[in-house]
Order: sequence, then C-alpha cells, then structure tokens
Amino acid sequence: MPSPFPGMDPYLEQEDVWHDFHQRFIPSMANAIAASVHPVYITKVTRRVGEPGQFILGDFESEAVLEIRHRVGKNLITVVDLLSPVSHKIDPDTSQHPVPPRQVLSRGASLVEINLLRGYPKPPRLKEIPNCDYWVTVTRAEERRPVEVSPLSIRDRLPAVAIPLRPTDADVRLDLHQLIHQIYDAAGYKYYIYSASPQPPLTPEQAEWAAEFLPKPC
Repeated sequence: MPSPFPGMDPYLEQEDVWHDFHQRFIPSMANAIAASVHPVYITKVTRRVGEPGQFILGDFESEAVLEIRHRVGKNLITVVDLLSPVSHKIDPDTSQHPVPPRQVLSRGASLVEINLLRGYPKPPRLKEIPNCDYWVTVTRAEERRPVEVSPLSIRDRLPAVAIPLRPTDADVRLDLHQLIHQIYDAAGYKYYIYSASPQPPLTPEQAEWAAEFLPKPC
C-alpha cells in the first residue's frame, strides 16, 4: 500500500529510517527514468566524489547520487541528488557544503537537488526561497543558477520534477509522489516507522493534521 500521507511522509525523516530510504531512492529513481533516457543516455548510481584535498564529512563519500551521462563519450549531463543530513552540513572553513553544486556546474552538467528533510537551514545561494518544509531546485548547465525552484509544505503533494538533458532534448519528468509511494510499499515502512515520532518534531498544528493520516497499528 502507498504512504497514507498526501505528500512527503514525515516519519521517513527519522534517523534510523532515512538512511534506508535514501539508499532505496537513488536506484529507484534511476529505474523510473531509464526508459525515457535510453538509448541516447545512460543512468549510473554512483558515489559523491570530491576534488583532491576537498573537505569531506564522515560517510559523505558513501552516499549515492544519480548521474545521467551521454552514451557516446560518457559525458556527464545531469546529477540528481537527494539531500541527506550529511549533505546539509557545512564546512566551517569555507561555509560551503562538502561538495558544492558549483563543482557539478563547472563540469558543464545540470543539477537537480531534492530536499525532503525539515529542520535544516537553506544554503545561502537559496536564500530567496520562501519558508517551506521541503524544496526542489533545478539548475541547468547553461544557466548555472537555480532557475526552477519548488518550495513545498508538509501538506503539499510532491511534484513531477523536470530532469534536464542536453538543451536539444526534452526534459524527463520524475514523479516524486509516485516514486515515494513505490518505495514505501516495497520497504514495508508501514509496519514499523509509526512506532516513533517524526524527527524533527512536528509543530502542534502539523501533528494534529498528521494524526488524520496515521494508519491503525498492525
């Protein structure tokens, strides 16, 4: 069964659930768009890699991201990143995230960042995004700045996100709503994630709203 919540399920943000969700999300996303990008492009589930001497935090290198590459020459076209608690941390020496988006853009690639975690400050480059619980940004290689921003509340249905390819090719659409429901069902989250509280805690108003969707104990 799908998640009972109309948008992002805040119970997936629990520390002992999120890592599993993140690990399932990236390959599921690759599978979801594969038919739309083949055979011109290939999808690769890979690891975040920094530049030599770059500041790296903990398990940052072990977290997966999705790369879309051109089949001929394997040129990097787009990186799609589901942000995690680690990727929200800031390097105290540079005030930057461990792998700043400029490193993707400097390689001539587009970047899609999906933030499904509450409680973390927006990076300075996204300071114009209004207050929101979640957000998605699309930065196209030719623009080099976020030109498509989707601020989302906990009550919003998750959108279909535009995944850029080369400028001469149409975007691929990734339905986040459908993808999360598929992962929720396959992982059996309904059997255990509701025994604890969301992290960070919901506001009283949000908790009252969320109570309407909580499934009955199995």
